[in-house]
Amino acid sequence: MTPLQIAKACEDLLDRTRSLNIRDYETCEIGQLLQELAPRLLELVSESLLLLHAILVNYQATNVQPAQSAEAGAPESAKDLGSFGRSIDEMMEHQRSRDLIVDLTAMARMEMQQQKRDLSNLIARRDSDNWRLIWICSIASGRLVKAVAAIGLALCQHENIPNQFDQHYLSERHQGLSVRKAYGKFRHIILGGPEPDEFDVQNRLQTAAGAFAKLVGHSVYEYTRVTDRIQFRKLQWQTISWLRGKDGFNAQAGLKLWQDLMAFTQLLSGINNRAEIREHDRTVLDQIHKVLYAGDAAGRVPEVTMAMLRSLEGLDDELDKLLSQPSPTIGLFRETISRLIEPFVEKKPPTLEGEDSF
Repeated sequence: MTPLQIAKACEDLLDRTRSLNIRDYETCEIGQLLQELAPRLLELVSESLLLLHAILVNYQATNVQPAQSAEAGAPESAKDLGSFGRSIDEMMEHQRSRDLIVDLTAMARMEMQQQKRDLSNLIARRDSDNWRLIWICSIASGRLVKAVAAIGLALCQHENIPNQFDQHYLSERHQGLSVRKAYGKFRHIILGGPEPDEFDVQNRLQTAAGAFAKLVGHSVYEYTRVTDRIQFRKLQWQTISWLRGKDGFNAQAGLKLWQDLMAFTQLLSGINNRAEIREHDRTVLDQIHKVLYAGDAAGRVPEVTMAMLRSLEGLDDELDKLLSQPSPTIGLFRETISRLIEPFVEKKPPTLEGEDSF
């Protein structure tokens, strides 16, 4: 295969994998998942292994062996849900040239062998847990897209051919920041305004139902974690059921549901603890803090700094309010940024009396 043929094959595989919209299966019966979703994804994963083998042969990688069968053992690295994506991001950031293509392909090949094994076992034993099946399929689909997009991008850069892979490749940090922004908007809708009483709980639950539909239909939904999706779908269905009169529009049941919604919405802020997001926030907040306290409080925030501030959307409700204001000044952000940077500031232990300090 020529480099251009490989790039086209990667693009075609990505288009077909992403067209298999897993969110559409989240409300399906287990039979449909086992008969449609898992077999279609297994076929795509198997096809990816053939393509990855061809890439390794094309770039004359040494000791290329045929892809293992579905019964092959899993590499230890595949068992960490986050490590695969972060490893690819690190390779993309620090490597270039032919070696990057070979290293990415070899790593992706091992991972796809593991995903083929998981999907084959899932189908063979007729697993009856809907969300376990969705979870495994989501992992397989996400990692296939991540790996093939990275390989395609590296190949186009190395061979200097037209690149169509930027739309498919997103770093873990970019994915996480996009999800946090969407979660922030969802949180503002649910938690905005006073807590409802028995007279307006119906209106608030109708608003919540709209927020659920908007989030599930958002392009970032595919990057949310399956554990979050399970709760989204559960609360979405409970909200719709109440609005359809399942509990006779009982106000107390509606208020209890609202409390569950608020608790879950607040838990979504846990996304701020992801390693790649904390690293981003630490770096960006430090840069913003320096700019804000070096300039005139009445001056306009530089556009570069505003872009960094916007990358923090969803981190803090007060900051989101400030970002919505037209032509914000430097002084407007100082107090909030100082508060947000505080957890990242290293506390030096006090110097003992009489002890030399340098």
